Amino acid sequence: MVFCQKHGKATERFVAFEGTNTGRRFLACAEQGADNCGFVEWVDPYWPIPMQNALLKLWQMYEDDKAYRRSDNLNSALTIQTLTCEKKSLEDKFQELAKHVDTLFQAQETRTKEHLYVVSEYKKEFEEQKAEIARKEGENQKLNERYVILQNLSRAQGKMIKNLKCNHLKEKERLIEERRKMQLQISQLQEVLANSEAKISDEVTKLKNELTCMTLSNEKLIEEVASSSSWNQLLNEKMK
Repeated sequence: MVFCQKHGKATERFVAFEGTNTGRRFLACAEQGADNCGFVEWVDPYWPIPMQNALLKLWQMYEDDKAYRRSDNLNSALTIQTLTCEKKSLEDKFQELAKHVDTLFQAQETRTKEHLYVVSEYKKEFEEQKAEIARKEGENQKLNERYVILQNLSRAQGKMIKNLKCNHLKEKERLIEERRKMQLQISQLQEVLANSEAKISDEVTKLKNELTCMTLSNEKLIEEVASSSSWNQLLNEKMK
């Protein structure tokens, strides 16, 4: 057992958590408060050099990360402060706008009252003009009724004249159409007649040609029969 040199009491075992000695166990004074004399001796030997280098890198990474977090916290604090100032400025502007809106609402209410008064005056004038217009419309309606009667009479006369002209034109068109149809039928009959004559002429020519061929065939057949009879007669004479 190891004792503290200053107090002569048994030491306590701790684990280092800093620098290249991180993880090494050591003995230290067990006194509490300001009388603690601190480190007494190491329990574990020195770490190998590669392990010490690795611990240095880890602690450097830790310090860098802590510095980055500190900087990030500072930036966040500055951002929060800026946003707080902007929020206060916006709140002040909102209060000013609210005052302006109240003023505008009051002015709008005043203008609305004035507008309602003007509208009521215009409404009275409108009712008077409406009554005058109704009276004039009654007079115009009577004039329009007379005008419609005259217009209907004029239209009836025009329609009668138009119907007479239309009937005359229709009769004329009907006669022209019938004449055109008759001329078309005559042309078609003439065309059919011409085609029939041509067909008959072709058939007569064809029959004449066939008759000529048949005549020639008969003459040739008669010659062959005569020749055959002569040969038969000669054969009979030889056989006798």
